[in-house]
Amino acid sequence: MSGELGASGLITSEESLARFIFSSSHFSSENKRVKHNAFMPAPDGKTSVFRTKGIDWTAVWEIGEEVAKTRSQTLYARADIAAGEVSKVGLRVAPSEPPPRHCNIEGWPTEKSAQKLVAMDLAEAATLVVR
Repeated sequence: MSGELGASGLITSEESLARFIFSSSHFSSENKRVKHNAFMPAPDGKTSVFRTKGIDWTAVWEIGEEVAKTRSQTLYARADIAAGEVSKVGLRVAPSEPPPRHCNIEGWPTEKSAQKLVAMDLAEAATLVVR
């Protein structure tokens, strides 16, 4: 990815992002895969992710727990994905702090069916990490 310059610096294509999953229907433990709904954009046309470069997995889960507490939801899992996979499908990762390390996946198509196809590609490229 060409990278976006934000408060936390350049986002490289190799940089890992975490999409926290708050619905048990957004992943399959049996098949060890993320489902496309985990990446579908919110009504504002953005998908929230967090940069995980330079922190250990305990710290990543702590970020997820903070988000869960703020939303009053249960954190079930996360989808780890390289920023380069986002740009491969024509989207971009834009820093959006606060909170620290927060970014949005932006540039989604407006049509729901097109969003689903892109979200399916992202889910396929992601690695499921269950709590």
